[in-house]
Amino acid sequence: MTKRRVTKRSNLPLNALRSFEAAARLGRQHAAAEELLVTHGAISRQICKLEEYLGLDLFSGAKRTPELTPEGQRLLEELTPAFDQLDAAVRRVLDEKERVLRVSCYSTFAMLWLIPRLSRFREIHPDIVVQLSTDSADMGAARMAHDLKVLLLDSKTDLGPHDSILVNEKLGYILSPRHLTEGVAAKPDLLCQIPQIATSTRLDAWLVWVGLTGMDQAFQPQSAAMIYEHYSFAIEAVTNGLGGCVAPYHLIVDRLDEGRLVAPFGFVESKRTYVARSVCAPNRRSKAFITWLQNELT
Repeated sequence: MTKRRVTKRSNLPLNALRSFEAAARLGRQHAAAEELLVTHGAISRQICKLEEYLGLDLFSGAKRTPELTPEGQRLLEELTPAFDQLDAAVRRVLDEKERVLRVSCYSTFAMLWLIPRLSRFREIHPDIVVQLSTDSADMGAARMAHDLKVLLLDSKTDLGPHDSILVNEKLGYILSPRHLTEGVAAKPDLLCQIPQIATSTRLDAWLVWVGLTGMDQAFQPQSAAMIYEHYSFAIEAVTNGLGGCVAPYHLIVDRLDEGRLVAPFGFVESKRTYVARSVCAPNRRSKAFITWLQNELT
């Protein structure tokens, strides 16, 4: 075929280009027809139209087993990322139009910290509706898709391209103030007499805390711990005077402020970090939510 110079973007045969890209990428015109929801004949006609437009043969060989010509291969390598970029651009525009921001996080973080503060975010951004889902083993495939996920990463985990640091986690030993009678100091030997409470989702919290505080020799908590399935259960048990627990600061900060819990030895950084991970490049809604989280957590 005689080559033809293409000069105007407005004249580009977009349907023909789309049909060719699908057929070349999938290797079969039938597969392209299924993907684009058209007939096999329509795909074939569009490819012929494109070859005539370009003045180039894009496929060679038998019709049942066509192969890309060198020109066809070069065109495919340019078209696939171009169509991916177009798809992403359209999705971003649609996302900006939508009001809903789907956020996934740990259940205890949602219950004890995030939900009590969500009204503050709504006051600042009334046009954004936050939908919460939590990590739960029994939800399986039915787990709601999310735009943003709040994670707790250790220092050995590298940040991803769409990760935003929120705050460093801090751990502390907490108990009900009823265990500390007036005039009695919170000394390690006294606290050894208080029942130990732990959670199955963070069984190493005690060992991590005593190691970070340098109290591994002076403070030896009871080995027979009461183990609860979730941090929310353990914190509720501590609040009701059943024992002492090592817990993250942000899960119990409200109860500390209310005087329902005390942390006699303060808090130390655990070398773990709360991170907000976007599924793709953050849009307006997720950027607003991440900034709000950072301000609330610090």
